[in-house]
Amino acid sequence: MPDSSSALQERAQAIARTAQSIIGKVRQLSLYAALSAVWLWGVVFVLTGVLEYTLVALTAILIGLVMLLPAGLLYALTLGLNEVMHLPERVAAMAESGQAHIKETISLSAGETEAQRWWRIGKVTAALWKMRRLVVEYKGMLVRYAAAVRLFTLPGLLLLLAALLLSVLQIIAAVLSVPVVALLVLLVA
Repeated sequence: MPDSSSALQERAQAIARTAQSIIGKVRQLSLYAALSAVWLWGVVFVLTGVLEYTLVALTAILIGLVMLLPAGLLYALTLGLNEVMHLPERVAAMAESGQAHIKETISLSAGETEAQRWWRIGKVTAALWKMRRLVVEYKGMLVRYAAAVRLFTLPGLLLLLAALLLSVLQIIAAVLSVPVVALLVLLVA
């Protein structure tokens, strides 16, 4: 049992290190993608002056939300990876707590006569209930991380790849639009 627990902790630590290395870069990219989406939206809709018309304004708002979607997906990825980073500490805490409850249950029932065991059955039952609650919490913790695991399925990775590519394209378009906007402002002024 300790071998599987330590192997699980080692694997969780490796996952946490990988997640830590990715989080900062992806968060920065999502911020740049959001800023570029706002810039492009402003260039397309504010500088052209088409927001005065109600139907165009509503459409512009929907287009702006769609433009922010890749950045939002990337930011959501960083939130999920941040949760995954805390997996090693939670696994270690659960393992230590479980071993403590097992030792407590064994010590309650060991070395007693039959009459003493009947008197202590309430305590043993309470200790078993604590262990059951611990197992359910451990299962709940793993279920919480199952959502992060679903992110790394083929459809999830394809969605993240699409968000990443769209974000990079938005950033490139925003950078390329800056000189064009500056040139237009100089020509109009």
